Amino acid sequence: MWDIYLCLGSFLVAWNMRRHPRFGMLFAIPGMVVSVALWVLNVQTFPTPPGEAGLVDLGPVLGFWYLIVAIQMVRSLKWADGRLNGHR
Repeated sequence: MWDIYLCLGSFLVAWNMRRHPRFGMLFAIPGMVVSVALWVLNVQTFPTPPGEAGLVDLGPVLGFWYLIVAIQMVRSLKWADGRLNGHR
């Protein structure tokens, strides 16, 4: 059941990335697509997880997306520091 909340939270995080200068649609669209696909699979097979029901488990794909987002966040630290200190 918690997967449903994970999907919703991940979708909303990706949705908020759409217009961010360091993330944008390049990060937002894959996050939203994987979140919706994982949600559909979880609802379709509820209460059995998709992996145990013979379908593909997209949880690791969503985890990989979060890893890529985390790497981009680390890469953006200098940019964020500049923005916070008034440098453009």
